[in-house]
Order: sequence, then structure tokens, then C-alpha cells
Amino acid sequence: MPHVFVLLTMVVFVCTILTYIVPSGKFERETKKVGTLTRTVVVPNTYQEIPKHYSIEGLILGDEKEGKASPVSLFGFLSSIPKGMK
Repeated sequence: MPHVFVLLTMVVFVCTILTYIVPSGKFERETKKVGTLTRTVVVPNTYQEIPKHYSIEGLILGDEKEGKASPVSLFGFLSSIPKGMK
């Protein structure tokens, strides 16, 4: 049986690969007051798919483009583990 950190790293790696396969999208949100609390809630039936921005630079270091979703880069994968432990 592999060490727990090996298993967790494999899960993070699979999730990183899935950012290139699973379509990206977003819902519109609105702020509602519920009693004394203010909540941001999702507006039903407002899902919109967002196109992905693929590039060689984005594959290694990450390359964000306005209005497009960016899959997780190799640098993002490697830095996510220490960030998660912090």
C-alpha cells in the first residue's frame, strides 16, 4: 500500500488532468439578506459554459486570459501541495 502522501498527490494529479477535460462554467450570483445574515446565492438556470484557454506557456507556468478559463498548470500542480499543507 502506498504512503498517504503518494495517494494524495495522485488524487491532486488526477484532478489537475481533469481541468483540461471537464468543461468550465459559472453561475450568476446575487446577494440576499436572510434574517440578519447576508448571503451570496446562485441564481438558478444561469449556468454558462466558459471556453478554455490552452497554450504551451499555460501548460507549464499558467497563462490567464480575460474571459476564458485556464486549466491548472504544472507549476500550479506542484505548488498546490505545499499551499494545502500550509
